[in-house]
Amino acid sequence: MTPHAQATAMNVEQTTFETKLGRQFHGAVREFVHGLRTVPDCPPAEISDDAIQVLRELAGRVIEQIAHRRASGEDRPPLQRDLATAEHDIRSALDAIDQWRRGTARP
Repeated sequence: MTPHAQATAMNVEQTTFETKLGRQFHGAVREFVHGLRTVPDCPPAEISDDAIQVLRELAGRVIEQIAHRRASGEDRPPLQRDLATAEHDIRSALDAIDQWRRGTARP
C-alpha cells in the first residue's frame, strides 16, 4: 500500500469520527471499505505488515463507531441496515486481506 493510500484510509477513518449526519457518515464508511478492498490488488512488496496492522486498527475504530451509531438509535432504519451491511463489508475485506497475505507470505 502506498503511503498515499494509507494516508487516505486514515483521513477517511477520521472523517467517520467527525461526521454527525447519518448519510455522510455512511459515505465515509463506504469509502473506507473501498480502500480496504483495494489492498489485495497491491503488489505484496508495496504493503508492509505494519501497514496491515494500522489498517486493522483503523477498521476496528470504524466498526466501533458503527456500533455506537447503531446503538444510539438516532439513524433511520434503512441507514441502520446500511451500517450493519458496512460493518459486515469491513470484516469481509479484512478476511480478504488475511487470505491475500497468507497467499503471498514468504516461506
